[in-house]
Amino acid sequence: MAIKRLLSREESERGDSSASVLKKEAASLSTLQHPNIVSVYDLSSDETGMFIVMELLEGDTLADWLQRGPMELPDFKEFATQTLEGILSAHQVNILHRDLKPENIKMNRLPGGRLQAKIVDFGLARMSYAARKQTEDQSGNVLGSIFYMAPEQLLRKSLDGRTDLYSLGCVFYQCLTGHRPFDGETVRNVMDAHLHHTVADLRQVCPQIPAPISEWVMWMINLDQMHRPANARAAL
Repeated sequence: MAIKRLLSREESERGDSSASVLKKEAASLSTLQHPNIVSVYDLSSDETGMFIVMELLEGDTLADWLQRGPMELPDFKEFATQTLEGILSAHQVNILHRDLKPENIKMNRLPGGRLQAKIVDFGLARMSYAARKQTEDQSGNVLGSIFYMAPEQLLRKSLDGRTDLYSLGCVFYQCLTGHRPFDGETVRNVMDAHLHHTVADLRQVCPQIPAPISEWVMWMINLDQMHRPANARAAL
């Protein structure tokens, strides 16, 4: 098993709204059992503070896999289905992930040849599927996630399930092309690419990919939340 520290003792005892939300969220995660989400077994605390006990996952992350090149289409279809089913399960119990990126997806090749994807690190998730304002993580560090953050996150606007779909769409684009859809030399450049939707159409980048799949991925990373799939079920 793996142990993840959530709050220090001082934070746990402070009793403010952020600590309360995090405790409720961890409790919800412990009830969420899905083959494509890391299992949370227990929520507890000790003299140091609150922690969760989780399934220990061996193997590589998706980021490691993508260093070898783009995914083959059969693997991509399996991967896209599994990750969307996992996110759908989380959204149904009012949990947004908010930080979907290749580093937060663990990959494994099963003995029969099929791949298995598991979404990890709901540390930035928030307990509301309904639209709500984003709050920053304690460090304020977004450098590792900036390539996959939806425009509404960057603008501190209301978030909902379509925010996760945008991030996952960015991951899907990278799986098929081998590079991120929104990139730049600086954080400001990357933010501007998201906010102005400066992205090469997947159909032009990879004409060998069937057009319906390319169009589907571009639908997920639409600038406007209203023009993305309404939810993970619609995307599936």
